[in-house]
Amino acid sequence: MTLAANIQRARTLIGERMRGPALKRISLAMGAGIMARLGLLALAVVVGRSFGPEDFGAFTFATGLALVVGQLAALGWPALMNRLIPALREAQDWSALRGLLRGGNFIILTSSLTASGIIVLVAQFAGELSRSLLFAAMLVPPFAFCILRRQQLAAFRKAHFGMLFDQGFGAVCTVLIFLALGGMALGEAVVTYACMTLLGTLIAAFMVHRLAPSEIKGQVPTYRIRAWMALGLPILVGMSSKLLLGKTDVLLLAPLSNLTETGLYGSAYRITYLLSFPQVVLMTIVTPALGEAFAKRKAGQVRRVTRLSLAFTAVTVLPLLTAVLLFAEDILRIVFGAEFVGAATPLRLLVVGQAASCFAMVFASMLIMGGREKAFAGWNALMLAANITLCVLLIPQFGAVGAALATCGVAVTMLLGQIWFARPLWRGEMLGVNDAQTGIVKPMNDKGADDVV
Repeated sequence: MTLAANIQRARTLIGERMRGPALKRISLAMGAGIMARLGLLALAVVVGRSFGPEDFGAFTFATGLALVVGQLAALGWPALMNRLIPALREAQDWSALRGLLRGGNFIILTSSLTASGIIVLVAQFAGELSRSLLFAAMLVPPFAFCILRRQQLAAFRKAHFGMLFDQGFGAVCTVLIFLALGGMALGEAVVTYACMTLLGTLIAAFMVHRLAPSEIKGQVPTYRIRAWMALGLPILVGMSSKLLLGKTDVLLLAPLSNLTETGLYGSAYRITYLLSFPQVVLMTIVTPALGEAFAKRKAGQVRRVTRLSLAFTAVTVLPLLTAVLLFAEDILRIVFGAEFVGAATPLRLLVVGQAASCFAMVFASMLIMGGREKAFAGWNALMLAANITLCVLLIPQFGAVGAALATCGVAVTMLLGQIWFARPLWRGEMLGVNDAQTGIVKPMNDKGADDVV
């Protein structure tokens, strides 16, 4: 089939599928995602311009560590929400659904506070990194709950609320307070960011309560912790490995190089948010749609949702990728200032890797929702080991450029591997998804291929 025919087919598919409620949901999520990502970028610009590369490096290290630890502290439960909420609603198992929602709150509260305590203890022996570690300890619980609420709201088809009250909400509030006060110390800015992010999670929790089916009210909650943890831990390994792949460079730059190189790298990394945010928003819609498709065992529906997601990714990624490759120096000078122009080479490498990661998000959702979480976890763990190895070898000699080289190469390899593992799901050869209670694999079929995005 010619390129023109493929483009016309994609346009027809998008035109047929992106109407009515689907278009409204994606538009709302996209609008909320734009606000959140611009808020995060605005906070980075304010910190970078106000405090310079070294302090911005401390801030970048703290937020990166907090996000990784928050993901680990969540123990796979956020992704589990997208997988189990549709399945439990389909089965009308209201007591288990209530137990799932309550159990998630308790587990994440306990584990995130424990993780913060451990970071505080480590900070006492960390030398020049102690301040950054204390900043990270403050951010871990709010970040962990952000991840949980985003996935819960997505599972209830209100992804735009999850995006609106994510870390971007805290970032926007912090920037406004910073500007209103005419500036503040870096530590004060981090405390404000943590408090405002926590406020966003409380608003999101209220929305989850309102969106939960009325049938769960009055039900005695059923807790299947062992079964849910058995499903959640492989997802945790896969998701955490994936997240670490995007954060290993930042986390290793500070101890293996210095905070100035970390700040330069962080400025380039923050700019790539503009490339990836449409896919992050899209996945909050697509992941629950794939979860429903696998729950109903409709292989044709899985293919349609995936095809549309890949078309959307190509349309949103390629123009921005080209612009950054051509004008990296100018972009850095305009956004962060002349002190950060030295990050142009890392920015070009990172934007290529980020483009590959955007396409990989689609296949990651397929693998998790389609019951191939073990393959997903194993491949991500292998790529994480490769990324750590490359960072350890390259960062001491090349600094930010070495970190970007490692991240770019691993991201491309990650995409190729996920495509390979997703092939059976695309062909309908993997017969279903693990049942939330028993783990039994149920058969899929090609009937009912209507898109549920």
